[in-house]
Amino acid sequence: LKVNHITKIISDMLKLTGTKFVPLVNVVFKKTGGNPFFVSQFLQTIYHQKLLYLKKTRNEDNSEELNWNWDIDKINKIQISQNIIDLMLKKISTLHKSSIKLLQIASCIGNTFTLEPISYISESSTEDLPGYLLESIEEGLISYNKDQYQFEHDKIQEAVHLLLSDEERNRIHYKLGNYFKEKFSIQNNLENEIFYVTNQLNHGIDYAKSESEKLELCNLNLLAARKAKNSSALDEAELYLKFCKKLLSGNFWEKNYKISLNVYYLLGEIALINGNHHSGEKYLNTILLNAKDNIDRVDSYVTLMDYYT
Repeated sequence: LKVNHITKIISDMLKLTGTKFVPLVNVVFKKTGGNPFFVSQFLQTIYHQKLLYLKKTRNEDNSEELNWNWDIDKINKIQISQNIIDLMLKKISTLHKSSIKLLQIASCIGNTFTLEPISYISESSTEDLPGYLLESIEEGLISYNKDQYQFEHDKIQEAVHLLLSDEERNRIHYKLGNYFKEKFSIQNNLENEIFYVTNQLNHGIDYAKSESEKLELCNLNLLAARKAKNSSALDEAELYLKFCKKLLSGNFWEKNYKISLNVYYLLGEIALINGNHHSGEKYLNTILLNAKDNIDRVDSYVTLMDYYT
């Protein structure tokens, strides 16, 4: 909604005319971003908090009438983010349990989503899902356009996401990561979607139980780290590499030698670039101690020499 739309809504709702309520319109627009659902909820909030209230006023003929008043300063100070989440949680809690469950899965996918991954996680037919999601559309929580659904606001997605326990949230993310990994691999598009897939799987990293699962996820994190580093996103690259370290367990220098070499070299290189010299030297010296031959030590020697000179 634009400012003129909110002006009409408030004018019609409160039976106001003139320009006196323009400051109220402006603050409502600023706090809600013009989202229709949030406008309604925000007006209810300030009314319940007695920041929008009816007050008796005396006319010139000594008669009394009720007029709307508002405390614009206090309304301006409302922290909309938490307010919106609280409002969303109350609204969502009134939905049918099946609708809530599907929204929770959707919130783990992203702001926009399609039926196929929800069908995979919920083990429901894609033909049945639109009926369950209709209630959420009617309540203004999500919208539908051209085979794609979308949360009407990121705060709605955030509120739904909060309803999941940590264990359930991580389990769904891990299952989604595997779903999208297979989907993008079939489409030969995994490299382009490596961040999304790896982030999904990392949410549920503790669900990678077998050695093969851990090694596969480690390789995905290494790919994501290299791509992030090539884009100069060094902090993100380091985070992916630390996930790799978490996945490498036991005597990993013997079991997973090549990937250990790559992970530790990149960690050392990034640490030195970021000015974290102690960590950088530690990672590269670990390679010097564990490398099987001098060929595998060359890059670490050269990087350390460049650093010292």
